[in-house]
Amino acid sequence: MPKVSSPKRYAQAIFEIALEQNNIDSWTDSLEAIYDVLDSVSIEILDSPQFSKSKKYELIQNSFKKIDNKMAINLVCLLASRCLVNILGDILIEFNNVNDKYKKVSRPLVVSAVELGNKQLDDIKNMSKDLFGGEIVLETAIDPSIIGGLILKVEDTVLDGSVAKKLNNMRKEIIKNN
Repeated sequence: MPKVSSPKRYAQAIFEIALEQNNIDSWTDSLEAIYDVLDSVSIEILDSPQFSKSKKYELIQNSFKKIDNKMAINLVCLLASRCLVNILGDILIEFNNVNDKYKKVSRPLVVSAVELGNKQLDDIKNMSKDLFGGEIVLETAIDPSIIGGLILKVEDTVLDGSVAKKLNNMRKEIIKNN
């Protein structure tokens, strides 16, 4: 059975280190910079058991000379030694999620059938602040299939006020009552 590693565990561990050292922003910048430099070929090489650890470390050190956060470089070396560099993107996502929770930032996704105006987005942001508290950073998406209304998604919570959902519910009621 293949080894399964959790990006959440890595993210939580490095967040705790970043918090202890009071350099969360430095870790965020470093992880993003490292992730931006990595491409599918270098990930494939770093995750290949055919290359020795010393060759992998040499490649990592040469590729990330401009990164000041040496512990972030050490993380990549650790991942390479375990052939897990491919989960770095997931670690970055989870790190940002942990950071958002720590800073009490919510990132609701607002799905609408058409593009929303600034006034509508401000109203949604204020409503979200009342519901979830903390700082709100709205993300938007357009999906014409919802016909009208909105869908608001925050973590595990989905508030579906779309016309498509209402029509589907009416259809189910009509079928159920026949």
